[in-house]
Amino acid sequence: MKRAVLFAAFIALVACGGKKEEKVKEGTPRDSYVVLMQGGKVYKRFEVPATKLRPFPYNFTLVDQDGKKINLKDLKGKILVVGYIYTHCPDICPFITSNMKKVQKIINSDPDLKSKVLFLSITFDPERDTPNVLKEYASLYKVDESNWRFLTGEKSITDSIMKLMGIEHTRRDVPERNTYFIDHTDRIHVVDQRGFVRGYFVGSQVDPDSVATLVRQLAKNQI
Repeated sequence: MKRAVLFAAFIALVACGGKKEEKVKEGTPRDSYVVLMQGGKVYKRFEVPATKLRPFPYNFTLVDQDGKKINLKDLKGKILVVGYIYTHCPDICPFITSNMKKVQKIINSDPDLKSKVLFLSITFDPERDTPNVLKEYASLYKVDESNWRFLTGEKSITDSIMKLMGIEHTRRDVPERNTYFIDHTDRIHVVDQRGFVRGYFVGSQVDPDSVATLVRQLAKNQI
Protein backbone atom coordinates (compact mmCIF):
# COMPACT_ATOMS: atom_id res chain seq x y z
CA MET A 1 0.00 0.00 0.00
CA LYS A 2 2.82 2.39 0.90
CA ARG A 3 4.52 1.83 -2.44
CA ALA A 4 1.25 2.44 -4.29
CA VAL A 5 0.75 5.73 -2.46
CA LEU A 6 4.29 6.85 -3.26
CA PHE A 7 3.83 5.91 -6.91
CA ALA A 8 0.53 7.80 -7.12
CA ALA A 9 2.09 10.85 -5.46
CA PHE A 10 4.90 10.85 -7.98
CA ILE A 11 2.43 10.63 -10.86
CA ALA A 12 0.52 13.58 -9.45
CA LEU A 13 3.70 15.61 -9.18
CA VAL A 14 4.83 15.39 -12.79
CA ALA A 15 3.25 15.23 -16.20
CA CYS A 16 3.51 11.88 -17.91
CA GLY A 17 5.36 11.89 -21.18
CA GLY A 18 6.55 9.48 -23.83
CA LYS A 19 10.01 8.06 -24.13
CA LYS A 20 12.69 10.51 -25.11
CA GLU A 21 15.36 8.38 -26.71
CA GLU A 22 17.15 10.87 -28.95
CA LYS A 23 20.77 11.49 -28.10
CA VAL A 24 21.44 14.90 -26.59
CA LYS A 25 24.71 16.76 -26.34
CA GLU A 26 26.39 16.09 -23.00
CA GLY A 27 26.09 19.03 -20.62
CA THR A 28 23.33 20.71 -22.61
CA PRO A 29 20.80 22.20 -20.16
CA ARG A 30 17.19 21.18 -20.73
CA ASP A 31 13.84 22.24 -19.33
CA SER A 32 12.90 18.65 -18.46
CA TYR A 33 14.45 15.22 -18.08
CA VAL A 34 13.22 11.65 -18.30
CA VAL A 35 12.82 9.92 -14.94
CA LEU A 36 12.04 6.21 -14.65
CA MET A 37 9.97 5.04 -11.69
CA GLN A 38 8.90 1.57 -10.62
CA GLY A 39 5.58 0.94 -8.91
CA GLY A 40 5.20 -2.78 -8.17
CA LYS A 41 5.89 -4.53 -11.47
CA VAL A 42 5.13 -1.42 -13.51
CA TYR A 43 7.89 0.84 -14.88
CA LYS A 44 6.88 4.25 -16.15
CA ARG A 45 8.80 7.14 -17.64
CA PHE A 46 7.99 10.73 -16.86
CA GLU A 47 9.13 14.06 -18.25
CA VAL A 48 10.10 15.91 -15.08
CA PRO A 49 10.85 19.66 -15.02
CA ALA A 50 14.53 20.26 -14.30
CA THR A 51 13.59 22.29 -11.23
CA LYS A 52 11.80 19.29 -9.69
CA LEU A 53 14.60 16.74 -10.01
CA ARG A 54 15.89 15.39 -6.68
CA PRO A 55 19.59 16.27 -6.23
CA PHE A 56 22.01 13.80 -4.69
CA PRO A 57 23.52 15.19 -1.44
CA TYR A 58 27.19 15.56 -2.37
CA ASN A 59 28.09 17.86 0.53
CA PHE A 60 28.86 15.05 3.00
CA THR A 61 31.84 12.87 3.84
CA LEU A 62 31.39 9.19 4.71
CA VAL A 63 33.70 6.23 5.35
CA ASP A 64 33.84 3.13 3.14
CA GLN A 65 34.36 -0.55 3.96
CA ASP A 66 38.14 -0.08 3.79
CA GLY A 67 38.10 2.74 6.33
CA LYS A 68 38.75 5.34 3.64
CA LYS A 69 37.05 8.73 3.86
CA ILE A 70 34.84 9.33 0.84
CA ASN A 71 33.94 12.92 0.04
CA LEU A 72 30.73 12.49 -1.92
CA LYS A 73 31.40 15.56 -4.06
CA ASP A 74 34.34 13.67 -5.58
CA LEU A 75 31.84 11.20 -7.05
CA LYS A 76 30.10 13.80 -9.20
CA GLY A 77 30.44 12.94 -12.87
CA LYS A 78 29.87 9.24 -12.22
CA ILE A 79 26.53 7.51 -12.66
CA LEU A 80 25.58 6.22 -9.21
CA VAL A 81 23.48 3.18 -8.38
CA VAL A 82 22.57 3.73 -4.74
CA GLY A 83 20.96 1.30 -2.29
CA TYR A 84 20.09 1.83 1.38
CA ILE A 85 20.66 -1.06 3.78
CA TYR A 86 21.77 -2.22 7.20
CA THR A 87 23.72 -5.41 7.80
CA HIS A 88 21.41 -6.80 10.52
CA CYS A 89 18.40 -6.61 8.22
CA PRO A 90 16.55 -9.95 8.21
CA ASP A 91 14.48 -9.51 5.07
CA ILE A 92 14.57 -6.69 2.49
CA CYS A 93 18.26 -5.69 2.49
CA PRO A 94 19.64 -9.06 1.31
CA PHE A 95 17.36 -8.80 -1.73
CA ILE A 96 18.45 -5.21 -2.39
CA THR A 97 22.11 -6.25 -2.26
CA SER A 98 21.45 -9.30 -4.45
CA ASN A 99 19.67 -7.22 -7.08
CA MET A 100 22.43 -4.62 -7.08
CA LYS A 101 24.92 -7.45 -7.64
CA LYS A 102 22.93 -8.53 -10.70
CA VAL A 103 22.94 -4.97 -12.04
CA GLN A 104 26.67 -4.69 -11.39
CA LYS A 105 27.35 -7.93 -13.27
CA ILE A 106 25.58 -6.53 -16.34
CA ILE A 107 27.35 -3.16 -16.09
CA ASN A 108 30.80 -4.59 -15.44
CA SER A 109 30.61 -6.87 -18.47
CA ASP A 110 31.25 -3.69 -20.51
CA PRO A 111 34.60 -2.17 -19.39
CA ASP A 112 33.79 1.23 -20.87
CA LEU A 113 30.44 1.36 -19.10
CA LYS A 114 31.97 0.09 -15.85
CA SER A 115 34.37 3.05 -15.79
CA LYS A 116 31.41 5.44 -15.70
CA VAL A 117 29.41 3.78 -12.93
CA LEU A 118 29.81 3.46 -9.16
CA PHE A 119 27.64 1.39 -6.82
CA LEU A 120 26.94 2.69 -3.31
CA SER A 121 25.30 1.00 -0.35
CA ILE A 122 24.65 3.49 2.45
CA THR A 123 23.75 2.23 5.91
CA PHE A 124 21.17 3.83 8.15
CA ASP A 125 22.58 1.88 11.11
CA PRO A 126 26.06 3.39 11.54
CA GLU A 127 26.15 2.48 15.24
CA ARG A 128 26.53 -1.19 14.32
CA ASP A 129 27.70 -0.91 10.72
CA THR A 130 31.33 0.03 11.18
CA PRO A 131 33.75 -0.20 8.20
CA ASN A 132 34.88 -3.65 9.39
CA VAL A 133 31.29 -4.90 9.60
CA LEU A 134 30.55 -3.56 6.13
CA LYS A 135 33.70 -5.22 4.81
CA GLU A 136 32.55 -8.56 6.23
CA TYR A 137 29.10 -7.98 4.72
CA ALA A 138 30.61 -7.33 1.28
CA SER A 139 32.69 -10.48 1.62
CA LEU A 140 29.69 -12.54 2.75
CA TYR A 141 27.76 -11.52 -0.35
CA LYS A 142 30.83 -11.99 -2.59
CA VAL A 143 30.54 -8.44 -3.87
CA ASP A 144 32.89 -7.16 -6.57
CA GLU A 145 34.34 -4.21 -4.66
CA SER A 146 36.18 -2.73 -7.64
CA ASN A 147 33.37 -0.21 -8.20
CA TRP A 148 31.16 -0.70 -5.14
CA ARG A 149 31.52 1.27 -1.90
CA PHE A 150 29.69 0.41 1.33
CA LEU A 151 29.35 3.65 3.29
CA THR A 152 28.88 4.57 6.94
CA GLY A 153 29.52 7.66 9.07
CA GLU A 154 28.22 9.77 11.90
CA LYS A 155 24.55 9.07 12.55
CA SER A 156 23.66 12.74 12.12
CA ILE A 157 25.19 12.58 8.64
CA THR A 158 23.55 9.34 7.53
CA ASP A 159 20.22 10.57 8.91
CA SER A 160 20.58 13.79 6.89
CA ILE A 161 21.34 11.85 3.71
CA MET A 162 18.30 9.60 4.22
CA LYS A 163 16.05 12.58 4.74
CA LEU A 164 17.33 14.35 1.64
CA MET A 165 16.91 11.19 -0.44
CA GLY A 166 13.39 10.48 0.86
CA ILE A 167 14.39 7.30 2.68
CA GLU A 168 12.26 6.72 5.77
CA HIS A 169 13.69 4.55 8.54
CA THR A 170 12.35 3.81 12.01
CA ARG A 171 14.09 1.87 14.75
CA ARG A 172 12.03 -0.93 16.30
CA ASP A 173 13.43 -2.26 19.57
CA VAL A 174 13.09 -5.96 20.42
CA PRO A 175 13.99 -6.05 24.14
CA GLU A 176 13.32 -9.76 24.57
CA ARG A 177 16.08 -10.43 22.03
CA ASN A 178 18.28 -7.55 23.19
CA THR A 179 18.42 -6.11 19.70
CA TYR A 180 16.58 -3.82 17.32
CA PHE A 181 15.46 -3.80 13.71
CA ILE A 182 14.88 -0.91 11.34
CA ASP A 183 11.78 -0.50 9.21
CA HIS A 184 12.80 1.38 6.09
CA THR A 185 12.00 2.43 2.55
CA ASP A 186 12.81 -0.25 -0.01
CA ARG A 187 14.71 1.73 -2.62
CA ILE A 188 17.45 1.80 -5.22
CA HIS A 189 18.18 5.15 -6.88
CA VAL A 190 20.05 5.85 -10.10
CA VAL A 191 21.80 9.23 -10.10
CA ASP A 192 22.98 10.77 -13.35
CA GLN A 193 26.33 12.41 -14.08
CA ARG A 194 24.91 15.84 -13.22
CA GLY A 195 23.90 14.64 -9.78
CA PHE A 196 20.13 14.19 -10.15
CA VAL A 197 18.02 11.14 -9.40
CA ARG A 198 16.77 9.67 -12.67
CA GLY A 199 15.58 6.27 -11.46
CA TYR A 200 13.40 5.19 -8.52
CA PHE A 201 13.26 1.41 -8.07
CA VAL A 202 11.81 -1.01 -5.50
CA GLY A 203 15.14 -2.44 -4.40
CA SER A 204 14.00 -5.89 -3.32
CA GLN A 205 11.80 -6.49 -6.37
CA VAL A 206 13.46 -4.64 -9.21
CA ASP A 207 14.24 -6.14 -12.60
CA PRO A 208 18.05 -5.71 -12.85
CA ASP A 209 17.86 -5.33 -16.63
CA SER A 210 15.63 -2.26 -16.22
CA VAL A 211 18.21 -0.57 -13.99
CA ALA A 212 21.09 -1.52 -16.30
CA THR A 213 19.21 -0.21 -19.34
CA LEU A 214 18.64 3.15 -17.66
CA VAL A 215 22.32 3.35 -16.68
CA ARG A 216 23.39 2.52 -20.22
CA GLN A 217 21.09 5.18 -21.68
CA LEU A 218 22.42 7.79 -19.26
CA ALA A 219 25.99 6.86 -20.14
CA LYS A 220 25.21 7.36 -23.84
CA ASN A 221 23.27 10.60 -23.19
CA GLN A 222 20.19 9.07 -24.80
CA ILE A 223 17.70 10.41 -22.25
